[in-house]
Amino acid sequence: MAVTEVLLAAGCDPMAKNHEGQTPLMLACAFGQIEEARLLLPVSDVNAESNNGFTALMFTASSKINNAHASEMVDMLLEAGANPRAQSTTGKTALMCALAYKKARPVSWEKVVERLLPLSDVLAIDAEGNGAFDIALTTDGGELFIDRLAGEMGVKEAEAAAFRLVRKSMPETAKRIAANQEAEELAASVRDVRVKTALRELAELRVWKAQREKDESMALKMDCESTVSQGAPAGIQSKKGVFDTAEGGQAALVAEKKIGRRL
Repeated sequence: MAVTEVLLAAGCDPMAKNHEGQTPLMLACAFGQIEEARLLLPVSDVNAESNNGFTALMFTASSKINNAHASEMVDMLLEAGANPRAQSTTGKTALMCALAYKKARPVSWEKVVERLLPLSDVLAIDAEGNGAFDIALTTDGGELFIDRLAGEMGVKEAEAAAFRLVRKSMPETAKRIAANQEAEELAASVRDVRVKTALRELAELRVWKAQREKDESMALKMDCESTVSQGAPAGIQSKKGVFDTAEGGQAALVAEKKIGRRL
């Protein structure tokens, strides 16, 4: 009979906590003791928290023990109702813990991450401003899950996470990137204003041309009538308030060139 089984039979409290707020189940998970964890699970609160907000699932995910049963233990905790989206007092999730402890647990690391990833909040951020994507970018082997995480997050969130990392590790580079983005947004705004101004002037030019044609047509009609009634020489005479044909054509040409340059 296992020691844990003997102690439970003797009436020991499985929910008792040590000075760090850790329960026997949490310790069994941290040290990779799957049989002890199996005995304690039915009589424990699987989502109980230690002083720093860690749950049994987080202790399993962050265990430094190279335990081949880690993924099996994760499955066992999840089946018992462990919350994979819970966060510690510093904002850590079980997925973040699993991604960060690859070196300590090379045997079962990938399986643990694979099991937790689809159930976790991939947009969660810890107190240091890091999310699962940030941790994967800086963890040896994390590139295996970068595409999966980016797909779960969305393009904008993944880009924001990558920029957070650049801002932390290369602050001067981050400043230049931010300055370039601001410059591009400003240029786009200026281009937009220029296009709108050009379109407005083009509309005004069309109105002006229509009015000019109307006035010239009226002037031609009046000149013809005047020629017939007064016997004036053949030709079109200019009237007050009527555009001269040559001058009007020149003004239209200048306006069209101006708009062409702006567009």
